[in-house]
Amino acid sequence: MAELRHIAMSVRHPWLTAEFYKRIFGFEAAGETDSSLAEGTFVSDGVFGLALLDFKSDAAAQGKGKDFVGLHHFGIWVDDIEGTRKRIERAGGQWLMGEPDYRHNAQYEVKFLDINGIVLDLVHNGWAGTQRRPGRPDNEVSPKRGNVERFAERRLRAARTMEERGFGEQAKCRGALRHFAMSVPDPWATADFYTRVFGFEIVGETDSSLAEGVFLSDGVIGLALLHYKSNEAAQGKSRDFVGLHHFGIWVDQVETTQKWIEQAGGRWIMGEADYRDNAAYEVKFHDINDVVLDLVHNGWPGTQRRPGESDNQISPKRGLVPRFADRRVKAKDAAVTG
Repeated sequence: MAELRHIAMSVRHPWLTAEFYKRIFGFEAAGETDSSLAEGTFVSDGVFGLALLDFKSDAAAQGKGKDFVGLHHFGIWVDDIEGTRKRIERAGGQWLMGEPDYRHNAQYEVKFLDINGIVLDLVHNGWAGTQRRPGRPDNEVSPKRGNVERFAERRLRAARTMEERGFGEQAKCRGALRHFAMSVPDPWATADFYTRVFGFEIVGETDSSLAEGVFLSDGVIGLALLHYKSNEAAQGKSRDFVGLHHFGIWVDQVETTQKWIEQAGGRWIMGEADYRDNAAYEVKFHDINDVVLDLVHNGWPGTQRRPGESDNQISPKRGLVPRFADRRVKAKDAAVTG
């Protein structure tokens, strides 16, 4: 199975955003970049990597525009780039840019569009500060990258800003980025794409007041494929929006973390923590860029909080929704005949 280990956010202030996630959630600095495409910084929760990027041109932003703010793309760690490319294209996706670079285990990303036009990266050697299979004998660890000398003042200015908001260097909590969601026209066709190409597992379905859809997992990270039922339910985007929609962080205390988010400049959107019978819920916020992030204390279907550690927590799978049986069959039939 391939592993979900990277997501990227397009923001105007990568260093301030990094300080937000470091000082509230305990994410670690994992390096910086000043490439032909973007400048920015990388943070990690120890397993999963978050890239905070300011793109240098509309062309570099891969269809979004350099001024776009929001979740931009995500990345999957695989063994065989060339073989995976063939499976992506056979399943209806397409190559976008980049080639694998195996020299000295060099950093690179090969970019594709999935069947919805959502950008995904492939690498064979991970992203800065990430682990492929934590706790397993076949684990691989991708080292952190260095800092860019000319960004020293930006790092300092961002740190001072967070200190002025009442946040010292000590992180407020230890959060784990274990979930992200796509808004797509057909969650079941999208699920079939990701299960066939990457081996992800279907770990449940949802038919809530907000959305209907499918949950996938690579065994550690959860991917929700959602079709929203109304513009209001889509939390600032239209119900017909297609793309990466939000991501989620697993914490101990949702209510306390809410206070820190608001103190740092974020804001609550909707939801309340629900501790009854370990119920499924999400409390939704805007971060300092208005990017939507969810908090829970009990994970998402098929995810692990601290894999390989003695205090690991595993969130169970959910059931399937009976009325969606025909959609599952239709998606599989379309893939076979496509």
